[in-house]
Amino acid sequence: MDSGGRFWRLVVAAAAAGVLLRLLLVISAAGDVERHTSPDSLAYEGLGRSLAAGKGFSLGGSPSYERVPGYPLLLAAGRWSFGDRGNLAVLAAQALAVVPTILLLVWALQGRSSRPGLVIAALVLALDPAAVGNSSMLLSDSWIVLFAAAFLGASLRALDAGSIRWSVLAGLASGVGTYFHPGATYLWFIPFVLHLGAGVRTPARRAVLAMAVLAAHLVVLAPWVARNAWLFDDPSLAAVSRKSIVLKAAIIEAYASGGVPLLGLLSGSPSDAEMLAEYRQRFPDRVGSGPGAVARAAFRHPGDTAVLVTASAAFLLLDPGHVAVLKPLGLPLGSGLLSTGLHLSPPLGITALATAWILVLWIAVGLGARRLWALDRRAALLCVATSAYFVAAFSIGALTTGCRYRLAMLPFLAFLAAFAATREGSGPAK
Repeated sequence: MDSGGRFWRLVVAAAAAGVLLRLLLVISAAGDVERHTSPDSLAYEGLGRSLAAGKGFSLGGSPSYERVPGYPLLLAAGRWSFGDRGNLAVLAAQALAVVPTILLLVWALQGRSSRPGLVIAALVLALDPAAVGNSSMLLSDSWIVLFAAAFLGASLRALDAGSIRWSVLAGLASGVGTYFHPGATYLWFIPFVLHLGAGVRTPARRAVLAMAVLAAHLVVLAPWVARNAWLFDDPSLAAVSRKSIVLKAAIIEAYASGGVPLLGLLSGSPSDAEMLAEYRQRFPDRVGSGPGAVARAAFRHPGDTAVLVTASAAFLLLDPGHVAVLKPLGLPLGSGLLSTGLHLSPPLGITALATAWILVLWIAVGLGARRLWALDRRAALLCVATSAYFVAAFSIGALTTGCRYRLAMLPFLAFLAAFAATREGSGPAK
């Protein structure tokens, strides 16, 4: 049997398994709204209904910028096409999106990774518990995985070929991805810097390649930012992003004042709304909506902020995500610790399996990063720096959201893990 054909069959089998698992969760949750929604889903649904009804991007009859427009537009398209079954159609599309995501990552790995590495990358994308579970939720996080994979592939091609076309496509992917998740707002910056540092080309050429990424990203986002500046006198992407900044400051103040222990934050008690209310009441002089709110809080409490950032990063990277899979199935989860958001506690055996998965993933990522560094330093820097960016972007806030914020970095982790099965010297050294 041809070994190349065998490996491709394994990649196809991984993609098929990923789709089937996701569709199983979608079908299981179809009759119970609570199984595929979260508090964040309400805003998305409200905006999607308004768009489908021809009332524009509004909530409660008034124009809104509560969320970025990508996912509400997708929900509206589902309603236009399938009526009341529109949400189910969107969830089915989320299940199927793992196929183009795997294809994009395999394309990015072509000529770099060994064939077993392609299979490893496909398995990570297809079977990661956080990715599988969140694909059955009416949340935008699953879509950022697709756009992150496109961004990774285009960025690597741009760095390899010095191509303006690929630089533009990388910027477009990060721009469109930002319409689904504001966490991708500054994704363009990493290939921008790598282009400027690529010494094999003239300074002028490097500058053009770097600016092509930024320009394409800004062109995509400019209409939405201009709309928000015109209607709300706020040139930002989403109101929820500003609320998130205030919440991060509230978490720092609440923890530093001794009002909420770290375990209380991890268990979701008190709620975000309660912390915000207490913050505004106790520190009226410190309330702010800009990044300065977090910077000022961190400056006042550097030690406590370091503890929170470390705990948040550990939670973001190590939460296996198995509860995200069990929730749509309607399985009894009890109450306690160890879950997405740490609100529920699944059976110990399932927790052990999920924990083994995340540990094996990080071992593969570590081995792969070391080997990729020997083969292609720019590719290694792109993946490691982008993953670090997402950890920083979601710092502190991940304490109350859990593993779904890790989805944005999943293609980069899968790319690195692929090189755990690639020997040094077996690929193009750069």
